[in-house]
Amino acid sequence: MSLDQNQLNNEILSEKDQQKYVNESIERTQGFAFLMHRSLDQSDVDQAFQYASQIVEVLKTEGLNPRNYYTLYHVISQYLLELNDAISDRERFEDKVVCEQYETAQYHRCVLQRLYLMITAGPQLAARGYTRLVDVLDDLSEMIRQSQHVVHALFIRHFLLSVFKQHLADSTQQEMERSLHFLLHNFAQMNRMWVRIGDTIDGKSDQRKELSVLIGMNLTRISSLKNLTPEGYKRIILPYVFKHVELCEDEVAQEFILQSIVHAFPEDFHILTIDQLFSVLGRVEQSVPVLNIVSQLLDRFLKYVGGIEGELGNTVFVTIAKNIEELFNSENHLPLTAKFTTVEKLIRFALKLNPNDVRNVKNLFKFVDFHIDLAINDEPLAATDASAALRSCIEAPLKIFQTADQIYELEYLPILIKRLLPKDRYAVATFICQQFINSSTKIASLEKFKFFLSLTSSLVREGPGKSCFFSTFHLIDAGSVSATMSIIQELANAMDSVTNRAAERAIFPIGFKVIKLMHEADEEDLIKLVKFLAQYGKNSAERNPNTALMLFIEAAKTLDNLEYEAEANELADLAIEFYSQIQKPSVKYSTFMYLLQFIISSKKIDLSLNSQLCSLAANFTDPLQSTNVFLNCANLFWRSDRRLNEAKNVQACLSKASKAAATCQNSAVSLEGLYLVFSFSAYFLYKKVQIEQKWVSALVSLINERHKDIKEKGQTIETVLSKSVSAMYTNTVRFIQEHNLVDDAGDNEGWIDEENEEEEVHEEDAHEEDGLEEDAHEEDGLEEDVHEEDVHEEDGHEEEEETGEEEEEEEEE
Repeated sequence: MSLDQNQLNNEILSEKDQQKYVNESIERTQGFAFLMHRSLDQSDVDQAFQYASQIVEVLKTEGLNPRNYYTLYHVISQYLLELNDAISDRERFEDKVVCEQYETAQYHRCVLQRLYLMITAGPQLAARGYTRLVDVLDDLSEMIRQSQHVVHALFIRHFLLSVFKQHLADSTQQEMERSLHFLLHNFAQMNRMWVRIGDTIDGKSDQRKELSVLIGMNLTRISSLKNLTPEGYKRIILPYVFKHVELCEDEVAQEFILQSIVHAFPEDFHILTIDQLFSVLGRVEQSVPVLNIVSQLLDRFLKYVGGIEGELGNTVFVTIAKNIEELFNSENHLPLTAKFTTVEKLIRFALKLNPNDVRNVKNLFKFVDFHIDLAINDEPLAATDASAALRSCIEAPLKIFQTADQIYELEYLPILIKRLLPKDRYAVATFICQQFINSSTKIASLEKFKFFLSLTSSLVREGPGKSCFFSTFHLIDAGSVSATMSIIQELANAMDSVTNRAAERAIFPIGFKVIKLMHEADEEDLIKLVKFLAQYGKNSAERNPNTALMLFIEAAKTLDNLEYEAEANELADLAIEFYSQIQKPSVKYSTFMYLLQFIISSKKIDLSLNSQLCSLAANFTDPLQSTNVFLNCANLFWRSDRRLNEAKNVQACLSKASKAAATCQNSAVSLEGLYLVFSFSAYFLYKKVQIEQKWVSALVSLINERHKDIKEKGQTIETVLSKSVSAMYTNTVRFIQEHNLVDDAGDNEGWIDEENEEEEVHEEDAHEEDGLEEDAHEEDGLEEDVHEEDVHEEDGHEEEEETGEEEEEEEEE
């Protein structure tokens, strides 16, 4: 059942009844709309307008709130716009028939229906030459005053604009100004009614805001007028609009109009009228969120593709900055997050004007710190959103700077970073480190280093450090070794107050920076560098002896190459001294091998260190590790630089290695170790080292015994050993045979048992098992013939034996 029309006209209905009325009205108008379109199809314009009158009738209600009335209006206006579009077809409808509808509608008894129908037919009077468009608009604007209901009048004016916006003339300056005056007048009337609506719906400002789009259409259409100039905008539009902004004294209306102004008109219009805009911003109601409007204006300027050059750009920036400062000072209730966000945009705008001028950024950072002081004194930020906003503000200029050199000029940057929460402080420090690395910006003085550290120290004082922080150490360069070393000394001292993990990670970067300086230093500076490195390594050994030891080795390598014998030996001695502090077996083994390879390849290191290394080698208990270290220790006594060639000690090391392998209970591990000994033995034979032939034969016999043990257990070499280990043995045999390294190798006797024939390249080269058995009595002597020196691993020799490369290449390896 339909609602009583009198009830609708006298009071606002409940929400449920309003929804019912809207649904019933839409259903009803759909029927009239169908009939209207059928009449148009039959070219019956009179009948179509009669049905249109029935459609408009539902808008007479006064019982709906603005939101529900808007819903109903939207449907009705669409039908009327379809009618307006249809009658514009001059081929289907005669001029007289269409234009008569304008006059006929004037006699309609209902004001609402009269106005809607006149507006629908109005454009055709001008289009068909009956009168000027401006006269039609004047007539309609005057007649709309007949509607006294604010909601009805507001929507009628919106419908007027919707129908005529495409017909407004603007091809000449005069036509443009006439259209402009119509739009400004319509805007003022609609705004007045919009404000009055607020008195009827107290506490429902959201409904008013939903209607703001109706008023905003006027400003949008004004901004699209042709021949509109910045001067016309400044002389006509702004004064008129701002007058109504002040007169309305309504915060919702003022906020919306100012936002519409900011978004509707081009950026260059705002640039030329920046003073006028901020002048009216200072006179609006106190509850208007002016800061949001300013922020939106800055967004427009930041997206502006044109340039603001010279004095004009400076004037715009100063005006905005000055007014923002006044806003911050006058509105103490503004949250820090909003302030940070606005200043961030202002910083970006300053750098858009001139990316190389950081003076404005410096002043704005100082300004931010001042307002943080006002809010929380010297305390750091506690709110997550405020810290994130400040971080974004800090990073804004850093992302624009082309070089990190500009960062040195931001004196308030360290203070602001300290204000951040740890997570954001850590992120900013990381970003700054990456900026320095990406731009290769040097840290060229002690003062600059201290400033850099004040920006990034959170990485190492509050956490384990990040790779980017340690990578910046290579950027320290003060122009001379002594000046650079002063910065390194300060850096080392700073690492005393960081986390243990960060201090450990800093050892290598600091040490390698010192080692690099050694290449550039004269003798006096180099001695100072060695003393620093020795002391720094000793201090660091408490945290990580392995890292300190490796640092000593790398420095000793450099000094050895630079032929500073005494200094190289000093650091080598320190490396051996700190080796005993390493506890983890796997680390101990790899470090020893690293140390051993350095001693083997050195040019100036004292040969007396050989005995110490051999003593350390004897401490390994793992069979394969022990075998490897003894085998590599053999290289200590047969050096490529001819400083030491002692065949007796070489064989002693080989014997110790063979004993370590032979005594292992695991057949596979034992056999792999013996293969390694066999391979090293071939290498030294190739190097003309006098190794006893009986000992070699006994080694082969021992290997064959292991082969036999495996077979007796029902296993095969292929299942016990990997292919690479088996290939090492067969390659070694081939290498010995090809180079006749053993006296009886030529007749192929005593080298390979029958089980391993298939592992050799040619079956006819297989050795007789009996020849190996004849030398088996030598096994005991092989296991006992051990010298006191210790040994280390050299995998490179293994490769040389396998491949049979030239002697010169093997020596380099």
